Amino acid sequence: MTKKEFIIEQLSPYFINNKTCGYDESKKQCEYKTAAGLMCVAGKNFAEYKKEYEDNPIKDILEQYGQIIFKPEAQSVLTDREWAYMQQIHDGVAQWDVCDVIERIELLEKESKLELQELKDLYYKHLEVK
Repeated sequence: MTKKEFIIEQLSPYFINNKTCGYDESKKQCEYKTAAGLMCVAGKNFAEYKKEYEDNPIKDILEQYGQIIFKPEAQSVLTDREWAYMQQIHDGVAQWDVCDVIERIELLEKESKLELQELKDLYYKHLEVK
């Protein structure tokens, strides 16, 4: 699987139905794993969920533990910075109005040197439905 395929496969479900995001309505925040079992983009790729990950940005977790935290198939596919952008995109989609999703996609495109029009199209499609 290419890096682009991985990114699209990981993020597309959240754009299609943002109720699948690891977002806790009662806390009004994203979580790697909610009490209901929903997971964010990083959380669903953890080899094992650990409580100490809670309330820490993915960039800090990766800085401390490295990509060994991920399932083997998710290790070394993305850089740590790309994982951070993926998580920011997830968080924006979960709340639709909290961050500029398109801006985050463009940052991921710049960092990965990929064109991710598919994600932009999914975002624009959501706007049409709203």
